[in-house]
Amino acid sequence: MYGSSYYNTALVQPAGSEGPVRNQLLTKDVFDAIWVLDNTVRNIKIPSNGRSFSEMCTIVGGSCTVYSPLLFWSDYNNYASTVSSDADIVDAVSASTFANGFNVSRRALFGNYEEDTESGALTTAYGTSISYQLDSKKVTSAEAQEFEDAFLLALGLRGAPSNPVMHQVYDALYIEVYGYRSLDAELTRVVTIDMPLVLLEYIVMYVFIVAALSWGAKTTKAGQAAGAVMSCVASMMAAYGVCAACGIPITQLIFILPFILVGIGVDDAFVIVAAYKQVELSEAEVIEAAANGIDLVNMQESLIFIRRSPRSYLPLLLIFLIEGMKLIIRSTSHSCANRRNETNYKIYIAFLCKCD
Repeated sequence: MYGSSYYNTALVQPAGSEGPVRNQLLTKDVFDAIWVLDNTVRNIKIPSNGRSFSEMCTIVGGSCTVYSPLLFWSDYNNYASTVSSDADIVDAVSASTFANGFNVSRRALFGNYEEDTESGALTTAYGTSISYQLDSKKVTSAEAQEFEDAFLLALGLRGAPSNPVMHQVYDALYIEVYGYRSLDAELTRVVTIDMPLVLLEYIVMYVFIVAALSWGAKTTKAGQAAGAVMSCVASMMAAYGVCAACGIPITQLIFILPFILVGIGVDDAFVIVAAYKQVELSEAEVIEAAANGIDLVNMQESLIFIRRSPRSYLPLLLIFLIEGMKLIIRSTSHSCANRRNETNYKIYIAFLCKCD
């Protein structure tokens, strides 16, 4: 949903335009098929109450809002009476305004295209989009969902959202479709499929931690391993709670968090356990040693993410600087008051190291 409207869009190319192959869009056969597609969509009636597109669409200038190359003609009768060849198509779509008087944006309508350098007339286009807009003041979310389901089905998508397969049902066209809730539906499908992998991931990680921590030890460190994994689970629950309290909407995208936290949290557990084992110091000194190691690890991870995601470098750079400042302050100050500020690490050490 965008603003006060629901959009359902068909991305249209000539048949055979899969992969690197690009065919000419501006032919009569292609536009004849686009008119058939448009007529099919406009005749959709939603199952619950039989309402059609014309009863639910956003009205602009006295007609339903449909953004497509068919706007170069006032209606199908005008198209049929003026177009008899590919050359007629090229002449019509080279106009600077649509039939309703609105200006044409060739880039928005056709994407990549070619035009005559002298006359400015359009010569070649490889694809276009057709968007059907529903007015949210006229339809409920459930009605918009019904229309989208029928829209996707009419254009050839079968098995959505659990097992979507696109069938090309128009001989002259190669179509891809997008609805206002398609992204969320696809995320739901993917996350649902991968949920069993989350459990498997944590089991495998637990077995690995037990083996790593028990290497060379007299006893099996099953308790420490459980503490490391459970700390990741607890941090994930806390993160969801904080987001909910701050009003951040819960979407399917945030359910990738378990995969990320298990990778970030477990290496910190190894740093803490190593600090606890290697020094015979007071608890505060162990905390300081572990905190320094964790800060270094976090700085390293920030640099790696900056390298992999240069467009998101600002928040990652901020994390890097914060961790660096913590490390400098901790290294130059050894007062008990500063050590007591490391309460998060103290709780973590008690959870990991004293459970055995």
